[in-house]
Amino acid sequence: NCEYPAMETYILTNDSAVETTYTISATGANADWIIINGIKIATTPLIITLGAGESTELVAFISPTECYVEPGTYYVTVNIDRDWEIEVIVINTRSLSLDVSPSDAELGQCEAQEFDAVVKNTGKHNDYVELSVVGIPANWVSLADPEFLLEKGNSRLFSFTVTPDCDAAIKTYNFDLVAAIRNTSYSTRESLSLEIEDLQEINISSGALKACSDSATSATIEIENNGTLADGLKLSLTGLDWASLEENSVALETGQTA
Repeated sequence: NCEYPAMETYILTNDSAVETTYTISATGANADWIIINGIKIATTPLIITLGAGESTELVAFISPTECYVEPGTYYVTVNIDRDWEIEVIVINTRSLSLDVSPSDAELGQCEAQEFDAVVKNTGKHNDYVELSVVGIPANWVSLADPEFLLEKGNSRLFSFTVTPDCDAAIKTYNFDLVAAIRNTSYSTRESLSLEIEDLQEINISSGALKACSDSATSATIEIENNGTLADGLKLSLTGLDWASLEENSVALETGQTA
């Protein structure tokens, strides 16, 4: 990478019977990656004169000019008397470790769950870390500092909170906390799960309703909210075309009866 160049020594030998002058240059997309004997040969060719049978060392330093080159295999083309391709393998020197607790949680709608996490820069560079939570709605997540500089070898403790909507579907949600290094393709993630439980409980009770065909009668229906949240309820009757309700809706705090 840009901070840790590779060094390689080559031997240039004049196999001819006469003194020869060599012009050494670099061409192609990665030409500016290489320096030979202290000269960036992409812009200033290196000129060496050797007598018949003489040899000299060419000390090459090769590194990407950009610090965020994707890891992989690249080629640098050097021209002496013809084109020579030098294979350059760029390795990944950026890495993070990530731990989160708890890895799974159970809660009800509207309830908040806090997750504690630690991210460590295990690479060879000081890098900006970008945090994100993917797999659940963004408005459920509260994350105070999603971007920060993390020096190599250092760790950072942080927390984030997940609060499902009050009408979130009752099911298990699988999601990930992702830590990425800015301007690179590198990222690591921890898989988490959140089970939203049905904590709403409504009890309905009523006395027996007796009615005659020629007179109206009434009965009291009692509704109790035994759940953990305040509820707004819509009421309706089915099966009795000749019956009606005085109220079609009711709002109850947790523990309240109407």
